[in-house]
Amino acid sequence: MKPAIVVYAKAPVAGQVKTRLIPKLGEAGATKLHEAFVEDTLAMVSTSADSFDVELHTDVPTGAWSWPGVRRVQCAGDLGTKLYATLREALDGGRPFALIIGSDSPTLPTEFLENLAHLNADVVLGPARDGGFYAIGCRKTHPEMFAGVAWSTANARTQSKEAMERCGLDVAEGREWFDVDEPEDLDLLVQSGPVGRTLEVLRDLGVMPGSPWLSIVIPTLNEAASIGRTLETVLTLGSGAQVIVADGQSDDKTVQIARQYPVTILSSSRGRGMQLRTGAERATGEVLWFLHADSIPPSDAHHHIREALQSPEIVGGNFDLLFDGASRAARQLTRIYPHLRKLGLCYGDSGIFVRREIYRAAGGFRAYPIFEDLDLIKRIRRHGRFLHLNSKIVTSSRRFEGRSFGLTFAKWTSLQIMYWAGVHPEVLGRWYAPIRGKEK
Repeated sequence: MKPAIVVYAKAPVAGQVKTRLIPKLGEAGATKLHEAFVEDTLAMVSTSADSFDVELHTDVPTGAWSWPGVRRVQCAGDLGTKLYATLREALDGGRPFALIIGSDSPTLPTEFLENLAHLNADVVLGPARDGGFYAIGCRKTHPEMFAGVAWSTANARTQSKEAMERCGLDVAEGREWFDVDEPEDLDLLVQSGPVGRTLEVLRDLGVMPGSPWLSIVIPTLNEAASIGRTLETVLTLGSGAQVIVADGQSDDKTVQIARQYPVTILSSSRGRGMQLRTGAERATGEVLWFLHADSIPPSDAHHHIREALQSPEIVGGNFDLLFDGASRAARQLTRIYPHLRKLGLCYGDSGIFVRREIYRAAGGFRAYPIFEDLDLIKRIRRHGRFLHLNSKIVTSSRRFEGRSFGLTFAKWTSLQIMYWAGVHPEVLGRWYAPIRGKEK
């Protein structure tokens, strides 16, 4: 049986969560931030799902948070009673180790939890700066291990250690982090580089300074081999951009790799159109840039986008394409694509960008499995000029590798013709084999 990670959280009831933040954020704001903390904590610990079973334990029953895993309700009593009951039940059930983490540290690095799991002690504590602990893990327990602890005080961790040692338990501490309980803790939170839902709520509440001018939306489906390199590239553009990964329920390491970077990760139904739409709905930038996970933009791409949009008549645009590799397929595609562009054909791998207000006015991406890019560009062009940039994005030619280039291109051309003849993209999508499935 696997070890367990249990996330402790309160149900998001206004006026009952993050109460010390209410004077600064208001009841609604404090509640929204609490919900974001829990959502991002669940996302963070889920990256350890290969090694741990993850559960969500709340103080009362609640349907909050789209959590597909195990949900349970904590037992009655003070915090010590609840912690002991959870830890004891997990160990009695055959788990070699159980770790409980609170939801007040949404930017806690995952390696801090991994460090706790590897400490050789009966009890391990993740020390918080306020004198408490952000996590506790056990290999052994004792009914009196929390006896006499004054919870929510600066002495809670010290008293807990003393009680445990009186019970004969070995105690070790991991690396220090902070909880967000007081208004002054919000400054620490901002400085720690929040991502995900927490970042969005902080921006909505006016706690984060400024909003990004550019939001980069990257759809993924089993892109473990590509996503790290792409994220490293876009995060070095120096544009202060918001980066959103819209994942279509990958079953490889895509999400785990993406969580190593300061980006927002969303889970979406599969289908590139739906994933792009999901990402765009959460984007806050003035400009939306849609980039494929296997595409590498030039280092000055953001400057080209900003320069192009200085003209009010330009509503969006895309980049030139260079297909990677020295294969015949890559060379052929690099030669062919400029001719397709002359016919007005632009595809998503060319890095489509658009003003956010135009994207919304055009109706956004539709949940199509194929040709969602052509459909959107056609509607964008009704609002103004769509500009092609000469700057090149390097993208993958993998769909054409390892098979007959002529046959594959003929199939793609046939799909294109049927699309323009009025065949619905849902129908065409059934004939469009996802390359990720073939690579696994």
